[in-house]
Amino acid sequence: MHNQLKPLEVRFTDSGRITAVIASEYPVERNFGFEVLEITPASVNLDRFPLPVIRSHNSEQLPIGVASNPRFDGPFLLADLEISKSEERISKDIKDGILNNISIGYRILDSVPMDDGIRVTKFEIYEVSLVSVPADPQAKIIQRKLTMENAEVRSNNKEHQEIVALAKHHNKESLAMDAIEKNQSLETFRVRLMDAIATPPLDLPMAPTGLNKREIASFSIAKALMAKADGDWRDAGFEAEVLRETQKYATRQNSIVLPAELMQRDILKSGNGANLVGTDYMPDRMIDYLYAKSDLLSRVTSMTGLTQDVAIPRMTGTTSTAYYTEGAAITESTPTFDQVTLSPNTLASMVEYSRKMLVQGLPNIESLVRNDMARVIALKLDEVIINGSGSAPEPEGILNTTGIGSVALGTNGSAPTYAKLIDLIKEVAVDNADENAVFLINPQTEAFLRKTVKVSSTDSIMLLEGDSIAGRQVVVSAKVPSTLTKGTGSGLSAILYGNMNDVIYASFGGLELVVDPFSNLNKGLIRVAAFLENDIAIRHPESFAAISDAVV
Repeated sequence: MHNQLKPLEVRFTDSGRITAVIASEYPVERNFGFEVLEITPASVNLDRFPLPVIRSHNSEQLPIGVASNPRFDGPFLLADLEISKSEERISKDIKDGILNNISIGYRILDSVPMDDGIRVTKFEIYEVSLVSVPADPQAKIIQRKLTMENAEVRSNNKEHQEIVALAKHHNKESLAMDAIEKNQSLETFRVRLMDAIATPPLDLPMAPTGLNKREIASFSIAKALMAKADGDWRDAGFEAEVLRETQKYATRQNSIVLPAELMQRDILKSGNGANLVGTDYMPDRMIDYLYAKSDLLSRVTSMTGLTQDVAIPRMTGTTSTAYYTEGAAITESTPTFDQVTLSPNTLASMVEYSRKMLVQGLPNIESLVRNDMARVIALKLDEVIINGSGSAPEPEGILNTTGIGSVALGTNGSAPTYAKLIDLIKEVAVDNADENAVFLINPQTEAFLRKTVKVSSTDSIMLLEGDSIAGRQVVVSAKVPSTLTKGTGSGLSAILYGNMNDVIYASFGGLELVVDPFSNLNKGLIRVAAFLENDIAIRHPESFAAISDAVV
């Protein structure tokens, strides 16, 4: 008798595909004996693909789907099935596992005799059928589209149930379905979930609304501020509609939460609004304030729209492995874990606008409100990411994080050398954390490195040429401190090296503007305070190293 084939395991997928074994080398009993289809590329004629999917070989009815992408997996022929959207009941029955069996219509082109039947060595397939009882029990759906509903129903695993709950909370159902399909642990899923919700930020991460370019252009913060101050939204209907979507992020009275799409820092920079109302002046030639440059928020890992404190599991130690002689006892070891926690800290600023300026101000008041607040808050975040004290309420930055690498230049500080910069790279590389790492320096250090030769006074190659050192990118930020002290040295600069993706920036809610039309009502001024609840954490301290005593 023929050997039975081991069936392929039925699995669930979130890819949207329904994959089936449409034929195998299972011996099917016929009236003349057994028939075995030879499943090899040379034996199966696939010229008719894609094939119609029909019901129970009833070719008189129109197809209910299509079979495509035929491929071989050992003694199995697989194909992807797509069921028509009009066949909702059939699709549901397939997902629920009620419809599972497959059969094919085919024409035998060549065969060879066997003791108890024939072996078909050449055949052509012309249709695929959903059937109640297949001739080949191995022909069945092996990969169904997974839904959250049947994921919950079929999972008796408590970890999987918690995975589903977490995914629903963060609107990441497909990630949960993939984790359940792969039988991943809860800890693994939490790490994947953190990476999934940690998306590259806008310049200031806030409440997203999905506004298109035309809607962004037509939204007026000036109208919104005036309407909020007066309580009259008749001239700001569109703004009221948008702000209703973000109001769920509000935590303060008489506030509005700005949509993320509005706060873009590449628009016109702002200056002092008190001098913007007039008749004969040149707003297009306005002299802007000399802002420091921000280049960090776009590089860190951002988690936006949070409402609760966050605890992210982190593996701090792995299991050990070693060679053992036969009969020797193996030492047991287990991985160790801790948590990276983030909770809201309040970053705030306040500005006053006159009612007249909101109506008449040029350049466009939209640029003033959006850009000035966005820039000063973003630059403060840069400063805290680099050198936050960690003393409440300020988050802890890279330089003050326990566990980062350190390279010292001298008792009282000293000038950086090429060898010391390479040592800085080594401090990160030895901990397997050198991927995507960059140098972070201030303008003073940049000038020094560009004027200082790499090896000796006879060398013509500078420590910094172009935008890289030893092949690593250099990022310049005025927020890298230049006022550090060591021994008798003062005015020392920091030089950082590390993977900025391992900085986690978390924003809770959005950028919230509280409008106060009363405090200076007699002066015709509207006071606007901006609040941003946020926190910063380092995913792996080993991803960073610093020089804190550079004389430049």
